[in-house]
Amino acid sequence: MFHQIRLSLREGLFRDLILSGIIFISLIFACIYALKSSAIHFPIEGWIEGCSWVDFFIPMLIPIFFSVPFYFKRKNDFVDYASIRIDRKTYILANISASVIATTIIVFTTYFLCLLLTIFVLYKASNPFFSESTYILNYPLGNAEAFHPIAFGLIWCLWKGFVSSLFTLFGMMMSLYVNNVFFISIMPFIYCMTENLVTALLGLERFSIFTSFVLNRLSPEASGMIDFITGVITFICITSLLVLLIKIRQEKLYENI
Repeated sequence: MFHQIRLSLREGLFRDLILSGIIFISLIFACIYALKSSAIHFPIEGWIEGCSWVDFFIPMLIPIFFSVPFYFKRKNDFVDYASIRIDRKTYILANISASVIATTIIVFTTYFLCLLLTIFVLYKASNPFFSESTYILNYPLGNAEAFHPIAFGLIWCLWKGFVSSLFTLFGMMMSLYVNNVFFISIMPFIYCMTENLVTALLGLERFSIFTSFVLNRLSPEASGMIDFITGVITFICITSLLVLLIKIRQEKLYENI
């Protein structure tokens, strides 16, 4: 199992480098724009604002690089071919595990490197407008964000990598049971947008996965430590139920053929 995971990680190395490059370059440009167009008090604020723009596209990028290629492996019977030399379930689990691990590493690395670059290079080079506002201190983790940005960023980027891996896991599960590549490529993104709209209309923003993923998304008054967990739990429960229902439907369709 672990050997197959290593092989899957090695197989997707070039893909992972391309995805890392896209995310990192997008983050750099977003942070530069944020620093030049916003009044900043603490250097990390430029990174927080810049990342929030890129965060929107993460659920859309990930399926394209992970779920779609695996769908074509299944569609072209490569999974069945590989099962000649390795157990089918082991091969599928190894590919899913490798994709989840790769996503976590990519998101953590790109976001944390961008944080270091923003604080030590971009902030000084951009010379942004100074703001007297210290609103960031009103957030539950505001003091850590403002006065210990590197330590905070390390932990936050690890958390961000974990949440991103849930998008990958959802997309990979869709690629196992859905036969529409377009649906697979946009499903995590559509889910996030739909959930975001519904929770906003109901006043339940803290249950949105974006609240767990986007730092300081809500106002300080509406934010709490529990918000980081509730969005993840809601996402896991709803997507698990959705995958289960799709799986049952597919099994019934095959029984009727």
